[in-house]
Amino acid sequence: MKTLTPSRLSDKLASRNGPRHSVYWVQPVRSGSAMATRGSISTGPTGDMGAKAEKVEYSVRGKYTGEWQDGKKHGYGVFVYANGSKYEGEWFHDLRHGKGTCWVRDKTPGAKKGLLRKQYAGDWEDDMRHGLGTLFREDGGRYEGEWVRNKRAGDGKMVYGGDAPSVYDGQWLNNERSGHGVLVLANGDRYDGHWLNDKKEGPGRFHYRATGKIYEGEWVEDAPKCGTYRDDDGSEAEFGQKDQFPLPELGLAHPERVVSESIAYIRQERLMEKAFQAHQLSDEDAMEDFSRAMQDHEPEDQEQAGVVFDAETMRLLQHEFQQLERSDGTIQCHTLPHMLQSLGLDLAPEQIDVFLDEIGATGESAISFAECVDIVSLLMESALESNTLHEENGDEEDEEEDE
Repeated sequence: MKTLTPSRLSDKLASRNGPRHSVYWVQPVRSGSAMATRGSISTGPTGDMGAKAEKVEYSVRGKYTGEWQDGKKHGYGVFVYANGSKYEGEWFHDLRHGKGTCWVRDKTPGAKKGLLRKQYAGDWEDDMRHGLGTLFREDGGRYEGEWVRNKRAGDGKMVYGGDAPSVYDGQWLNNERSGHGVLVLANGDRYDGHWLNDKKEGPGRFHYRATGKIYEGEWVEDAPKCGTYRDDDGSEAEFGQKDQFPLPELGLAHPERVVSESIAYIRQERLMEKAFQAHQLSDEDAMEDFSRAMQDHEPEDQEQAGVVFDAETMRLLQHEFQQLERSDGTIQCHTLPHMLQSLGLDLAPEQIDVFLDEIGATGESAISFAECVDIVSLLMESALESNTLHEENGDEEDEEEDE
């Protein structure tokens, strides 16, 4: 049987495993005058207890109370930081990991000194907010939703604080509103549409509560680019109306055609910008994390890609569309092969039928110019991918023959 000597007892006490009392982190702050102090750090040449020693003062940098494993914070515990902030929750090998709540000093005017307020409660991973969680802002605002590596990403609802609170419920990326979302302002106005880099971008609808009017169309850089104004048809009635201002009739013979053509050009411009940004993108990890956060979303919620057309191709498409256009400003889908042939692309009717079936259309379905451009763009992209795959398979067959 081993004897528990003082040295072995010290080693046993120093081995931190399981629940423990509070452990403090300290650091020296300043040195005082030399004095003979029992238990002080000895500076004498022999280390005698009566030798002159220098008194060193320490400041507490943190305090942890909780579970340990192999000398690391592991399990459930509470850490109080030097600035007074506190984390209470789960740990994994010295990192906040699992469910936990973070508290910070309340700096709002009139708050009692030393009072803490809740800042974040939810999931943590590798010492970062990651997963589902709620952020509580100092101005009274609150975010509830998904996080990726300390940033809002995925689906989330943000209630903005201040004197005029508003609410955004939708998709996020890198702490910015990006994707589809709904913003309701303090005055009752409401925007339902697409966002990019915290700005309205793409198709969207804005309801003006005071007048009962609705703008529906394309947005670029947070501003309406082209679209139509109309009276509320009752779909937004729950937001209420105060005054009625009848809209004058448009003077254009075919306003739908003008709007459709403008939308087509704007979407192509946006697609070109995104293609350029993709080449410039360097933060691959951030995009990978966002893709993982969005993997459970429905496919129709995510914007499709396509082939980018130059100005000359767009003019050619517009000319061919006008040749086939009916009185209501649309063409039927069975004319798509003719549109593709004008671009020098022959697709089998079966391929086109399969694509139309995927989007819920038939040969008799009517489409606008903007929809026509989108469909032709996607069909051309599909054809290019098929050709690339065929060439790769051909190269593999050639390699096999060489072997």
